[in-house]
Amino acid sequence: MGDLMRRARWRRADFNAQAAHRLTRDYAIVTLERLNVRAMTACVAPRPDPGAPGAYLPNGRAAKAGLNRSILDKGWYGLEAALRSKARYTGTDIRVVDPAYTSQTWFQPGLRGGGREEPREPKRPSGAPPAGMSSTLM
Repeated sequence: MGDLMRRARWRRADFNAQAAHRLTRDYAIVTLERLNVRAMTACVAPRPDPGAPGAYLPNGRAAKAGLNRSILDKGWYGLEAALRSKARYTGTDIRVVDPAYTSQTWFQPGLRGGGREEPREPKRPSGAPPAGMSSTLM
């Protein structure tokens, strides 16, 4: 079992080193989210059974344990450490931001999804060719 865990640890470290190399080589600024892993992997609270004192209802603890294992197995801190190490040599700026609204905030500070500067291209029907192409070319 120790050999399997060692190989998984080496594989994770190798992936982190390669990803850090690619990111710091290709980008001048790399932004990471400050995730609260401790809160993400917190245990599920037990749900007492009101009909039977001392008994508990199913609360999804096994599923949450699997999710916790998966979250902790990713080794996000290792990626951040590898990025910071590589960034010292390439001059890449590593920024850590609060994760709130990161999926809605655009590259310009303060501009969120509702205030787009350019309108979105309308969706085309599933069988229609892309704009500017005739159907005979497809």
